[in-house]
Amino acid sequence: MTEADRVASTPRADSPSKQATNILEFKPIKRDREDMPIEGHLAARLAAAGFLDRYKAERRARREARRREPLTETAKNLRERERRADDWRKAERATRYWDLKKDYDDAWINAADDGIVAAPKPGDVDTRDANVRKWRQAQLAQMLTPAPTVAAVTWKRHAFASGQWQHIGADRKKIERAIEFDAAWLAAHPSRRPKAKSDDESSGSPMDDAS
Repeated sequence: MTEADRVASTPRADSPSKQATNILEFKPIKRDREDMPIEGHLAARLAAAGFLDRYKAERRARREARRREPLTETAKNLRERERRADDWRKAERATRYWDLKKDYDDAWINAADDGIVAAPKPGDVDTRDANVRKWRQAQLAQMLTPAPTVAAVTWKRHAFASGQWQHIGADRKKIERAIEFDAAWLAAHPSRRPKAKSDDESSGSPMDDAS
């Protein structure tokens, strides 16, 4: 190879290929400041070469492309279940909170009466009636929240049978319709598709015919 060919084939120091080689090369990174962590120097080097900006732009483009793609029925079903699960978890926590608070406030007042703990200050506790009413309202809100699972529908039926909703003037028909809708939706959108029967299973085994 002549001197001219060797010079022509050698990448320039500021060319993209030379930058990539320098960046990806596994060699000790010389830090300009000893107090700066080595990760900071690596990030600075990548940012200077423009790799981080290009990577972020490509990731955003891929994310937008996936968002525009039409969803399959399975994906739609999964997203709807996830949305229902989030809403159900919030409603369930509210019901549990007020259920525990009504007992906690009572326990605090009783313990204070016996001198076990200091008496609660004004605003620290609510009356029993106020706590019970808020608990019933939270329970009603949970019964009207779309159920994500069959177990959630079972909970709704037990809560409906307890009759707590009657004390706050809730609409019976509205609760019943919500439960019926959940049961129908879960039946139409199972989490797993039933497995197709094989030819042997559909035709039966020889032993079945013999019997």
